[in-house]
Amino acid sequence: MKTYKISFLLLLASAFIVFSCSSREATENIQNFDSEILEEMSFSKGTQENSYSSTQMEKDERSSMEASESVSQYIIKTADIKMMVEDVNLSTDNIEKILKVNDGFIDNSNLETKPYSLSNTLNIRVPAAQFDLVIKEITTLAEYIDHRVVKAEDATKAYVDTEVRLKNKLEVEKRYIEILRNQAKTVADVLEVERQLNDIRIEIESAQSYLNTLKDQIKYSTINLEIYQTVNYVKKPETNQKSFFTDVKEALQFGWNAVLSFILVFLHLWPLFAIASLIVITVVFIKRRKK
Repeated sequence: MKTYKISFLLLLASAFIVFSCSSREATENIQNFDSEILEEMSFSKGTQENSYSSTQMEKDERSSMEASESVSQYIIKTADIKMMVEDVNLSTDNIEKILKVNDGFIDNSNLETKPYSLSNTLNIRVPAAQFDLVIKEITTLAEYIDHRVVKAEDATKAYVDTEVRLKNKLEVEKRYIEILRNQAKTVADVLEVERQLNDIRIEIESAQSYLNTLKDQIKYSTINLEIYQTVNYVKKPETNQKSFFTDVKEALQFGWNAVLSFILVFLHLWPLFAIASLIVITVVFIKRRKK
């Protein structure tokens, strides 16, 4: 009986020792696994934070230079023109016809009437290939050209640089998504990766927006055009006809304001009136003494 009890106790002790060892080993394995994930995430984070270090920037510049050499130039063309025409309305119609033939359009128009002139300010967008032709056809409508300024800006470097950086940022975004799916296990890891992912997406949207703006300016050139004509003086018409009682009210107000103005003038010039009064009184007094 004693031998049986001793054997049972030894069996329990052995099971306890085995279980303790297994638990310790499992704990160590989990800790090692978490350490590996954290190291990988730290490495990925370090890669992102240093993605635009000097080495990466040099790589981007080389890529940009290679890309610039392999593509044609991207030119942004703009023109500012002011000219006098015989008839603003007729010239505006002719300009619209010119643009329709050349696949252009008026972005905005501002017609303004002044006492001695009538003008229309137009913001015109035309395909870059039709830019010179449209300017030539529009200026044939002018009686006199005040000024014509044409500019061509080479946007090749800005375009290619933005395109390369956007590509790199998209690659970084893919890496973060992969880390978020396969390596981020804890809540802290997930939140950190999502924060980095949100930052890189903001940068992607900004770069994409700038690139789209460049594409639009390169594809469609801009012409800022002001046309005007001289006209005889025309008095601005009254918007509302006044009633009789309105005229009476304004007449009474004018009379009262005239009285107040006279009083104010008198108060400002009272020393002169006083001196003049003394002179008149003295002259009258002397004349009476003589008589």
